Amino acid sequence: MHISAQHPLTNCQPPTQTTATSSGGIVGWLAHALHNWRERSADLRELSLMDERALRDARLTRWEVEQELNRPFWRD
Repeated sequence: MHISAQHPLTNCQPPTQTTATSSGGIVGWLAHALHNWRERSADLRELSLMDERALRDARLTRWEVEQELNRPFWRD
C-alpha cells in the first residue's frame, strides 16, 4: 500500500484541463478517475485490515480509519 505524505490517503483530484485534453478529453479524465478510485479502494481495504500496532506506526487512530472508511469513495 502506498500512503501519500498527505492525509487523507490519496489525492483523487480530476486532472487539470491541459492534462485531460492531452490524454483524450473526457475519456482520459474518466480513465484517470477510475484508476484513482481503484487505488483508493485497495488502500482502504488494506487500511481496514491494519492492527492497532500498525495504525500507531502510521500515526493513525482507529477513529480516523473509521472516518476514512465511511467517506464516499468519490470524495477527496
